[in-house]
Amino acid sequence: MVKKIIDLQNNGLNMGILNENIYIRNGKNILIYDLKTFAQIRCSQIFQKDGQARSFYIQNDKIYLRDFCDLYELNCNSLEILRKWKLGEDLTSDICAETVDNDKIYACIRGGKITVIDLMTNKLKQYIVSDSSMWNIIIYDNRLYVSCVNGDLIELDKKNMKIIKKKQVHKKNIYKLLIDKDILYSVSQDQSFIATNIKDFETIYLVKKAISNMSIIVGIFEKNIVTSNPNKKEITIWDISGLKEKQEIKFPTNRNGIIMKDNTIYGSNQDGIYTMEL
Repeated sequence: MVKKIIDLQNNGLNMGILNENIYIRNGKNILIYDLKTFAQIRCSQIFQKDGQARSFYIQNDKIYLRDFCDLYELNCNSLEILRKWKLGEDLTSDICAETVDNDKIYACIRGGKITVIDLMTNKLKQYIVSDSSMWNIIIYDNRLYVSCVNGDLIELDKKNMKIIKKKQVHKKNIYKLLIDKDILYSVSQDQSFIATNIKDFETIYLVKKAISNMSIIVGIFEKNIVTSNPNKKEITIWDISGLKEKQEIKFPTNRNGIIMKDNTIYGSNQDGIYTMEL
């Protein structure tokens, strides 16, 4: 059953979970709510203006928050801004995706570059990875996996940022990647949902016309994988074995405003935040 947990007017937000708190970027602010009581713990204004090109990643009690060409590091408890990096200048060099490990930040810059920030030394180094922009980047073991607007999937060595493998697995922009047990799942603007063997980039399963525009992979629970469908305001549950569709469920969602923890899903619309156990 879908339950509304937080009243929050918004025109697009981002969410993340750490321990027993849910973090929400709404407009100019970052807010923290208790996951058990849904009471607001803290609210901090980070930005002076509204903006749509924002997202964040939580790692080691820090929030790494991007806004167009800027990247912020925030304390998870106080929401204090600890550091700020300017990684680009305009629409040709804005941040398209980011991820963080214990030592470094990896930020995809429009046009196919990745800027690596050493968190200890604060030094920046940029690498040319592709001639196509990259919309998603994830870490798996000692590798980076990036998805490109042209449908390419690229595997990089984290240590030296050299390309290990590269293959066009989709015909168009890859929206989202997720890796589970050496299988890489991806959804794309070409509407397909693909499972790829991470060892050789060979296709294991391919489902055509599986998603709609701007759908993402939300997460995995038990033997199921969940994708979102913002256009229809619903989620789809797939059997992870064979990517067979099991169920479509009406649920409030926008592209960046949906997350999972265990078997609980959190989504949003223009009026608030909702939850549902799967």
